[in-house]
Amino acid sequence: MKNLLIGLFLLSASSSVIAGNSGVSGTRGDFSNTLSYYDSYKLQSFNVNEKLDRPCYVSAILRGTNGTVEETTNNCYLSPNHTSVSAVGLFYGKIETLQVCHSKSGRVKGYKITGTNQQGLPDTDFYKRANCSKWKNTVSCPSGEIANGLRAYFKGASFNKSDILVGLQLLCRIDN
Repeated sequence: MKNLLIGLFLLSASSSVIAGNSGVSGTRGDFSNTLSYYDSYKLQSFNVNEKLDRPCYVSAILRGTNGTVEETTNNCYLSPNHTSVSAVGLFYGKIETLQVCHSKSGRVKGYKITGTNQQGLPDTDFYKRANCSKWKNTVSCPSGEIANGLRAYFKGASFNKSDILVGLQLLCRIDN
């Protein structure tokens, strides 16, 4: 029995480390969509578009050794208004924290990200719409990890209305 326990310990110690994710800033809503690519890529920027004052479209730009990739999720009824773009990003940097702002009706109307730039110095970007009224909790990747994707949480809507973005979560990987 002792040899079995030692063997299990050695096996678990030699297994690769699985990265964690941040908590959710905002609320979890009714369902979620994941925006990620290969594990080796990192989240560079994201933006949210609205349809009739409802945040319903999220796109994420992910950067890796082979360039950039855009991942999107569209939960808008018909198409979003692409003129209501609200992008934030740390270009060539590493995103480590995220905070969203809700309107009085619980819709995501702003967000802040922090991390480090290419020189290793702290960096921040944010976007805030006029009806951003309450900043929610700041969430972080676990220590030593950076964001390599997003999970967007939506509140479902009735038949002819867009689903509403109510929360965001960082998907994280070990920073190597």
